[in-house]
Amino acid sequence: GRVRRAAAPAFALAALAGGCASPFHTALDDYGPRPPMERLRDVQRFPTEMFAQTDTPTQEKDPTADPFAGMERVEVTLEQARAWTLQNNLDLQVVLIDPVIANERLNEEEGRFESVFFTNLRYSNLEQPTSSTLDGSEVVDYSGNMGVRIPMRTGGQVTVNLPVNQNETNNQFSFLNPSYQTDFAVSISQPLLRGGGRRANTHGIRIAAINTQISQARTKLEVIRQLAAVERAYWRMYAATAALEVAQQQYELASEQLERARRQVRAGQAAEVEVTRAESGVADRLESIIIAVNSVQTTQRELKRIMNQAGLDIGTSILVEPGTPPDPVEYDFTGESLTARAVQNRMEMLELELQLAQDVSTIDFERNQALPLFTVDYTYRMNGLGGKWNDSFRQMGEGDFDDHVVSVNAEVPI
Repeated sequence: GRVRRAAAPAFALAALAGGCASPFHTALDDYGPRPPMERLRDVQRFPTEMFAQTDTPTQEKDPTADPFAGMERVEVTLEQARAWTLQNNLDLQVVLIDPVIANERLNEEEGRFESVFFTNLRYSNLEQPTSSTLDGSEVVDYSGNMGVRIPMRTGGQVTVNLPVNQNETNNQFSFLNPSYQTDFAVSISQPLLRGGGRRANTHGIRIAAINTQISQARTKLEVIRQLAAVERAYWRMYAATAALEVAQQQYELASEQLERARRQVRAGQAAEVEVTRAESGVADRLESIIIAVNSVQTTQRELKRIMNQAGLDIGTSILVEPGTPPDPVEYDFTGESLTARAVQNRMEMLELELQLAQDVSTIDFERNQALPLFTVDYTYRMNGLGGKWNDSFRQMGEGDFDDHVVSVNAEVPI
């Protein structure tokens, strides 16, 4: 019966801490959302017949006509494409979060060295049999403690605290009953080998700070990549548009060549094979137009994807027209100058340098962790005791009763 009564509060606390589910087993809610199994395993056939257009009559189009006639057109300069990319590109928006996360991790590491205020209160009412009349069988004790714990970047810790205690007992030989005790204590604990030294204890801050710089370097690299990507997409779109115009002109020339060949055959000045050859040329030019139209549409979608400007989404039928004409410039680079600039300015090289700095710090930290543990502790305490709180605090302030405690602890793996 006593065991059951003693265990009941423990089970009640466990039930409150874990809710309705058992804290010793995994519950279904621990796995998160669980979609139906058919969505994960069944492969459904796509109903293409729902989208088939069987009643639409086919009409032949003039290949030389504008394939994008009737579409809304927007002229975009290269500078505007760059600005929209920096403002709206989704890849850049994702990468810009990384430096923020890395900076928060740095703040977390620095937070390990923040001072902590602590306090605790304790009440005890003891009724115990005693073997001597010098001991009290009934003791009521009130105790409390408050203080500040200050971690140091050298691995040590400074603790300043003020424990207080009120004790009442039925001991007839007690000089002060109730008695009030106050102690003001300052203690310092400092490891000298393992865990000692500023470099070993600031390893986490150093790693987090370097990770912040790495994330910034990666972000800058992604900005450069996206700017280069939008410029490539812009000029590819320009080239695809120009290639479509050339393909249409070639089709017109091939059609004229076909008519010329037919007239020559009718006049008896050429063989029938010339007509067949000219028809083959027309078919080739028609294929070039189809490929050029697809290339224009592909480059349009790629440019819209990178810019991600509102109103110019990938699914829109708005035609983007290049507003910046090409202006080729000849450059003469020497190998030495290119190599020097690559080593100095490339973000990949900077990231490698930062990773090497992290490796050096990690090696030093692991070497420190392999050392024996040797810790020196020192405590200075001023004691006060009285029949009232005022008497206890006054005696403590006079400093007549003080303690000095020095201890040395060592652990050596064997």
